[in-house]
Amino acid sequence: MDETSSSITRLEVDRLANRIKTELGTGKGFVWRKGKKMITYTDWDKGLQLQILGRTESEGERVIKKVLDVAGVTFEAKRCNLNTNKAEDSRYPSAKQRENILGESVELPRERPEVDVTFRYATLSLHGTKKPIHLYDKTLQLVDCVVR
Repeated sequence: MDETSSSITRLEVDRLANRIKTELGTGKGFVWRKGKKMITYTDWDKGLQLQILGRTESEGERVIKKVLDVAGVTFEAKRCNLNTNKAEDSRYPSAKQRENILGESVELPRERPEVDVTFRYATLSLHGTKKPIHLYDKTLQLVDCVVR
């Protein structure tokens, strides 16, 4: 947020990776209950524009606060908004939808499903680099992670 590709240091990358491990990677990993409501948090001065899908407003705020903890930013309620659809159940149905395409019944992808999402890994992409930097990987599948 406060860095550019040329100003960020290895020390800052290590610090960020350790914060991610501490905040999101402990135990079985951070889990949030994804849903149909969009909770947004915007602070342009700090380079933040978060859009979180949650089942409730409080669940979205919990995820936002966790991300802000990693970034070292204090939560400000005035920057948080709840966006809902007036016909949420018909716009984002829970049941799987099917459509007949070329004479075949095809299952359509679900929009905003209600599922539990578990944090797995974090990467850092810097302008000018060809590959992302793997900060932390809970799955142990990514090589060359900054923190294990």
